[in-house]
Amino acid sequence: MSQKDLTVQGECVGVQSIRYLIVGFSHISMVILVSKPAIDAVFGAMFILTDIRVLLRKTAPHHVLDPAQKGEAEALLAGLEKQVEVLRRELLA
Repeated sequence: MSQKDLTVQGECVGVQSIRYLIVGFSHISMVILVSKPAIDAVFGAMFILTDIRVLLRKTAPHHVLDPAQKGEAEALLAGLEKQVEVLRRELLA
């Protein structure tokens, strides 16, 4: 096994093709392997949610959206759905 490879359940995978998340619970730790597209989708979704938050702050306190804002909200929600689909494909496949 080279420095760039990692064995996962007996299968050798390139380290550059995966990212990992280390979760620790007192004395128990586990490594969850996550693909780069999944990580990118999480960050993409977070950026979109931030944009939605800005839109909601602009329309506070009643959150009545004008037609342009509704169009923006529709586009943001469509982008968010695409990011969630990537996460479903990458994490649940």
